[in-house]
Amino acid sequence: MKVKLIALDLDGTTLNSKNQLTERTRQALILAAEQGVEIVPVTGRCFKSLPPELLALDCIRYAVVSNGAEIRNAQNGEILYNHYIDPSGVQEIRRLLHKKELMVEVYVKGSAYMEHAFYEKVERSQISYRNRNYVLATRVPVRGVSQLLDVHRTRIEKVAVYFEAGSAASRIKEELAEVRHACVTSSGHNNMELIAQNCSKAKTLEVLCRMLGISLTEVMAAGDSQNDLEMLEAAGVSVAMGNGDDNVKACADYIALTNDCDGLAEAISLFIE
Repeated sequence: MKVKLIALDLDGTTLNSKNQLTERTRQALILAAEQGVEIVPVTGRCFKSLPPELLALDCIRYAVVSNGAEIRNAQNGEILYNHYIDPSGVQEIRRLLHKKELMVEVYVKGSAYMEHAFYEKVERSQISYRNRNYVLATRVPVRGVSQLLDVHRTRIEKVAVYFEAGSAASRIKEELAEVRHACVTSSGHNNMELIAQNCSKAKTLEVLCRMLGISLTEVMAAGDSQNDLEMLEAAGVSVAMGNGDDNVKACADYIALTNDCDGLAEAISLFIE
């Protein structure tokens, strides 16, 4: 089976633990593209949080962002497909999170917004469970972030809630699971993410594959977290990173080296002829 498309999770997969695209991985992506393989980031990140060094690669034409909420033209940002949270789900989320002291991020119009007070705490290194440099580079601080759920209720891509793993705040996971008009997933042990019902990386990747005339059996998917599971199960070739969650590794065809050891480049050299 010839791989025609590589679907790439970013954090913990394509990027190392310093959120860098290494030269070895960059070259592996370029070589795959030269053989006619589509290279597609399939990520929980919003469009404006995509790494510039990745978008600088001319071979990347499309990106699936916000856990499947959008397909974008990677070069000009044009929205080619969207699946936003239904307004009734947005209202449920708004009621649930109202007055709770949690780090909430709202993804809308290609950006990720967070409460100014939390942004300042991250800036001062007062919050240990977030990557300071990543947050400062990719998040937009606002006052009254939850109000965005009202203003943009028909265009909400994703709502993410962050907390210290094992803390009292982490109990919000049980409450979020009760939301009826949205889907709950996670990209790490310290967060929960709400997206549209029947939305996922896998489902939106399938939409893109139909656009391109590619079968999912011709896809190699690589990931490390809970929100990658369905995508790996759907792909013809599934690669879990050595640093990935145990349940992700259990469903994969191949377990690569870690993201800090260029595991993705290793897998590409193995599966791309």
